Amino acid sequence: MVERPLRIVITGAAHGVGRLCALSLGDWQPELILCDHDGPGLSAVSNSLRCRGRFCDVASEASVEIFAADLLDRFDSIDVLIHCAGSGCIRALGMWRVARALLPALRRAPGEALIVNVAAPPSKPSVGHDFPYASSADAFAGLNAALVNATRGSNIRVESVPALDHESQPARPLHPSFCVSEVRALVTETFGLPPLSAAELGTSASASRRCAGR
Repeated sequence: MVERPLRIVITGAAHGVGRLCALSLGDWQPELILCDHDGPGLSAVSNSLRCRGRFCDVASEASVEIFAADLLDRFDSIDVLIHCAGSGCIRALGMWRVARALLPALRRAPGEALIVNVAAPPSKPSVGHDFPYASSADAFAGLNAALVNATRGSNIRVESVPALDHESQPARPLHPSFCVSEVRALVTETFGLPPLSAAELGTSASASRRCAGR
């Protein structure tokens, strides 16, 4: 049972789905910890929500290690990790790096903990890319499955948005509002929080359309 506000870490929070997740989850008044490699963008969203913003470039293993060490030093536990940072191979590899680095804090959560990995829009690997397989949806699904196996039997629940496996992948990019509503539903289900009202759904969808059109 979590008797304090939920402590939620969101990567890639300066823009896109990460930013919209932060805005959508804010009405529960959680303790948000937002990170991104875009300093000015991160400052803007963290200031607007009056929450913590921490620099982290998930493409850099060293940056992830510094970010995780800071969080593990400052907080005894983390309840939720939502990964939205990067695209292609950066999304998949960053997801793995950040989750593995923060597993100690997630395991110390007073109740159930949740990792939500938001898949990047599908794209064709560029010619000559250093990590063509890591850029694929199969790689994302495989690393997500590896995290599920690594946390099996613990208090940590690992989910992906959309739900992925090696045989079934989304054929086209999903609308940001769908990803946000799925993340919200997973947090609601895991922690027994109030569901999103019709008015909030409309607000989230409107914000998603504005963000998608930027």
